Amino acid sequence: MALQPELPDDRAQWLATIADARAGAAAAAQMFLWSQLPFAVSVVGLVAWLRPRFPRLTIIGGVFGVLGAFGHTVAGGWTLTQVVMADEPAHRDAYSQLIAAQEQSALIVSFLMIGVVGTVVGMLLLSIAHFRSHAHPRWVGPVLWVWLAVEFVGSGISPWATYLSGLLLLAGCGGLAAGLLAARQDGCRSHAATG
Repeated sequence: MALQPELPDDRAQWLATIADARAGAAAAAQMFLWSQLPFAVSVVGLVAWLRPRFPRLTIIGGVFGVLGAFGHTVAGGWTLTQVVMADEPAHRDAYSQLIAAQEQSALIVSFLMIGVVGTVVGMLLLSIAHFRSHAHPRWVGPVLWVWLAVEFVGSGISPWATYLSGLLLLAGCGGLAAGLLAARQDGCRSHAATG
């Protein structure tokens, strides 16, 4: 999202802004879309890791997380169409009316809501399960809580929140990966000791 240009309220100007940003806008749309696959896989991995201790909490969180990735994938595809529309200056007036109609369509809005609600609820429940499991590192859960606040509240207040959000998510995911790797190594050591 850091590469996404600041979009004005006027949809015709919106397309012009995307066209001016060219590669940055296209890259932002592609990266957002493609990031949903590793996000969904990570959610499933977290469920597999944490489910033995908190089965109900992790499964519900996992379902919401995967639904969030799906909703954001639809939103990412919609964003890609806007990048294509921006390259057609002769049709921008018609396209801007189409985008405005799509934003008010229950077909699009429902997927946008699934993306946001699924991601927020899924990550909240999974981070709570991680925190309650006393898995290391313990700071991951609180970092992900702060990420949720910065990403979904702070981004509406300041454009700098997007950058902070990215750093928090990177730290949280890095901590989860390190914790999972450490748990796997501990499991291998204990298996080798008993074998």
